[in-house]
Amino acid sequence: IHLHNAAVAVLSRRINGKGFVASAREHLVHQTQRKRADIEVRADSDVNKPFYVDVTIVQQESDGKWAGRRQLGESDKLSCCQEFKGEFVSINHIFRKGTSTKLRAYATARTKEISQGGESTPSVYPFAMDTNGAFCDTAILFLKKIALVKFSNEPGSEPLLAWKRASWVQETCLLIQATVLRTASRLFHSGLHEFFDDYEQLFDVPPHSRTDNDVSG
Repeated sequence: IHLHNAAVAVLSRRINGKGFVASAREHLVHQTQRKRADIEVRADSDVNKPFYVDVTIVQQESDGKWAGRRQLGESDKLSCCQEFKGEFVSINHIFRKGTSTKLRAYATARTKEISQGGESTPSVYPFAMDTNGAFCDTAILFLKKIALVKFSNEPGSEPLLAWKRASWVQETCLLIQATVLRTASRLFHSGLHEFFDDYEQLFDVPPHSRTDNDVSG
């Protein structure tokens, strides 16, 4: 939960501003279903039509095996984010355990919402990464979508704007990675201190000089 909340806080701050207002707290997505997302986003161009982001931190690390790529289609239950249809993504552990699970859950909730007369069927974008700092391809696609709006009114040639968009996406990823890894480091060493009374005696140098306490990212 700590890693998740840390990622949500950074992502919402990066989305907020220059075309968007982002609110980092749990939001009910539907009228009849208690399905919650982590971030509500309203575009300046259409403040009455919010969309949502659901952040997932996958604990499992990659097994090192090559993950194939394929085109997203109807079988992936894309009803909550139709613009991803036709995009190519890596079917790795992050997609399988994070993104795919969330897509199916939101598709089911949307179907139930409609069948029960509800009228709230906003777009919801799964944003998945793992504890090593790797992102699902759909998370990168979402960031690119945000970057397009943020730099749509800026002056400059198309190559310059493309560079600005790519730089914003890269910086956002790096900030989230650093925050998640820094938070994980704090939690890890806090746990060692809690369960091993003689933890400090393992080192011959003061805590502020040790690499195990280097949580700068």
